[in-house]
Amino acid sequence: WGAELPADLAAGGISLAFQSSGLLNLLFTLLAQRRLGVRTAISVGNEAGVTIADALAHLVDDEGTRVGVLFVEAVRDMPTFRAALARAEQRRLPIVALRVGRSERARRSIAAHTGNLTAGGAAQDALLRQHGVTLVGNVDELAAGDLQDSVQQCLRVRILRVRGNGGGDGQGFEINVAGDA
Repeated sequence: WGAELPADLAAGGISLAFQSSGLLNLLFTLLAQRRLGVRTAISVGNEAGVTIADALAHLVDDEGTRVGVLFVEAVRDMPTFRAALARAEQRRLPIVALRVGRSERARRSIAAHTGNLTAGGAAQDALLRQHGVTLVGNVDELAAGDLQDSVQQCLRVRILRVRGNGGGDGQGFEINVAGDA
């Protein structure tokens, strides 16, 4: 992992799938400040090896995930993404998402950040809402409101894992930070 994790980041039931490790690091800090625990965090970056759809599918299929949190710039693998959303809905797994790229300026920033070209987004927003995903407008909202309410209703788990794509080789890595105890 490229950055130091907050010392007070706790293990819990929140699993994160982000297309930006910088924003993921910011969310770690916000979650630690709010005493909300993390189960798994996956940053896919420019999706050289793992897509946001793959990351969503992983957290949906992980029975220890109590709440899923997404930061989505663009979805390249829509069939996998759609199937994972359907499984989350069947599981009644709360998903909170910040989907960026609504403005022309934001789309230019995304293209400069990861090389993704993103559509206007109304269709993606509709798809997310159709599957019961709570859409938020900024990163601070990801760690507040519905997310806190969802977490308070969930059981606490004790494993914190941080995953990355290992530089795009597709092999990835996992760091078990909190242990199994």
